[in-house]
Amino acid sequence: MKKDILFISAIFASLLLFSCNETKDDNPVLNINPDSETSLYQDFLNKPEMANQMIELTQDNAEGYLHLTCSQPDYGFAAVASYSVELSYSSDFSTPVAPEAPAAVTLKSQFTNCAEINPNNDDVANAICKMLGLTMDSTFPVMYDGPLYVRLISNIYNMEGILVEGTTYTSNVESFYRVSVGYMAASIPDIPVNIYLPGGMNEWKFDDEKWQFFSTDEKGVYTLKEKVSISGGTEFKVADPSWGTVNEGSNGAAFKVGTPYKMAHGGGNLSIGDDFYGTVTFDCGVTLPQQGVGDIPEGLTFTLTFTQD
Repeated sequence: MKKDILFISAIFASLLLFSCNETKDDNPVLNINPDSETSLYQDFLNKPEMANQMIELTQDNAEGYLHLTCSQPDYGFAAVASYSVELSYSSDFSTPVAPEAPAAVTLKSQFTNCAEINPNNDDVANAICKMLGLTMDSTFPVMYDGPLYVRLISNIYNMEGILVEGTTYTSNVESFYRVSVGYMAASIPDIPVNIYLPGGMNEWKFDDEKWQFFSTDEKGVYTLKEKVSISGGTEFKVADPSWGTVNEGSNGAAFKVGTPYKMAHGGGNLSIGDDFYGTVTFDCGVTLPQQGVGDIPEGLTFTLTFTQD
């Protein structure tokens, strides 16, 4: 028994997590694609249970999900794979159905349980709005006169969260008969929100649009409109002008450029060690009201990222 535990630990450290009672033999070897210029394809996505039904996505069922299941690509043993869901209105995933719209959208959520691949309805609605080129002026509900195609992208990551090269598989394509959207789920970019990046670089003031956050085309993600310069040692926070609902700062850990930082409400000032020039974004997970239109919800979690240019 002791030898078995040591053996499993060695495999865990040199490759990645896997289930010891599901290995094919006593010496599992990860199948790696030797040709980095080609993609791996395999039939591992099952036909969805609701494939032949009419599906309506609304704000009332936004917290629900579409249910998918799959088997695992042949990695040589039962590895812990991560599955992403890709959607399109074209079976080849490369032909857009609306001008200047993406032909396909890969959802942000990833899944590791083959029996519970459950993309959120709101994320699916968001992708559909993007692929159909819908705007706030569109008339809802909207249903494209064709099936919604779906496939999975499978990857393996090492213990540091880095993709293991040669482990990306694309599944077979399945479809949902018809899917309608009853609301504008996609994020409209370039809309100002009442949140700023005050700090020593702007005398902690809220009167300069340069330091104000604007929406992006990714739901819940907001950015300063232009790249900014901040001198090393400068302190800053993320806040609204009242320092009330939004007053986000240090969580006790050091802030690092290039690494997403989960901020704490009411936390102390943050600072950077070296001079910075680049993009500043935060992700709060939800769509915020346009400045002057509504109140910002309380209790949100803000993740701040400085991306050096």
